[in-house]
Amino acid sequence: MEIIWNLPGYGPIPNAQPLRIAFRPYSPKRGSLDVATSVWSNRDGQVPSVEQPAYAIYDTANLVLAFERYFSSLQPAIEEWIFARIRQDEVAYHTYQEVVRMRRVTGSRALDLAMRLQCLSVVSQGYGSVFSNNIPGIREYDYRRLGRSDYEAYDRKSCDRPLPGAINHQMDVAAVKYLRKLEKLFVKELAALIFKPKIKPWYELFLAFYVIFWNLEYIHHGAQDYIKSKNGTLIENQVSNVVTTQIKKWEFAFPVLLYHWRCILRGYSPFKLARDNPDELRERGHIDTEGFQYVTRIATLFDRNNPDRFQPPLTGFVATHWSTSSEWIVKLFKEAGA
Repeated sequence: MEIIWNLPGYGPIPNAQPLRIAFRPYSPKRGSLDVATSVWSNRDGQVPSVEQPAYAIYDTANLVLAFERYFSSLQPAIEEWIFARIRQDEVAYHTYQEVVRMRRVTGSRALDLAMRLQCLSVVSQGYGSVFSNNIPGIREYDYRRLGRSDYEAYDRKSCDRPLPGAINHQMDVAAVKYLRKLEKLFVKELAALIFKPKIKPWYELFLAFYVIFWNLEYIHHGAQDYIKSKNGTLIENQVSNVVTTQIKKWEFAFPVLLYHWRCILRGYSPFKLARDNPDELRERGHIDTEGFQYVTRIATLFDRNNPDRFQPPLTGFVATHWSTSSEWIVKLFKEAGA
């Protein structure tokens, strides 16, 4: 079976070739709770469902490797999705531009891994579709007739052939395994930077923290929308318990990371320096010319007096969330004098 992957609120990943998987039928044994059927609650309180044949991926061990290779190769396209999504969020747009530039200029492993984690989170909020036309029993559904959903993977605005439920679950498991691998690598790189002797690379760490904070906000909102989408279904309580536990872990991570950021700075306020003593920042701030321009630009953005200075993007998750609506992202900047 060939499948294509769709980014949330967008559609198929541009220029991506289908992913080929080997599958076989299985015998559902859990009745209405079986993953062959997918159910959710739409905004009108209705509970639509879609059902596909009971197919599952045969070789799950190789799936993890194939998943990693496939989505690693699509990293540039997924990053383009991120930039399109945040284009009207001035703080996010300029910061992500700096992340990509610094990754290119310095070869920063921490920034590269932070962006890989971000892109994988975007993939996880997306959904797969059956691309092959010759798979017995695969049905097409008009999602426009199923009602609007707060959870973007269910809010498809066209006809689609959704993945069989078991295959969708197996893809989720592969994503989690890849995520755990990236997280371990990222934590190792982050620790090496945080506990580096003498002068800490504060700018590289700031950019890495920003991506991670933005990502935590992104998946936090996605998880809340997922819980909402399962209200009124048979698995409502199960989903709520599992996902709420994960949300608590993310909420615990914010202050821990912020504490490390505070210890790294040790009272140093680069954004305040950009306003009060730019020459000192330029000469002793351990940043290059482009970095200095970024810090100065952001300090100016935070100095604007108009409370509506940060306009939200127009569609999707970030229509209700952008950098300065996040308590933790604001604290990240404020700790550094913004």
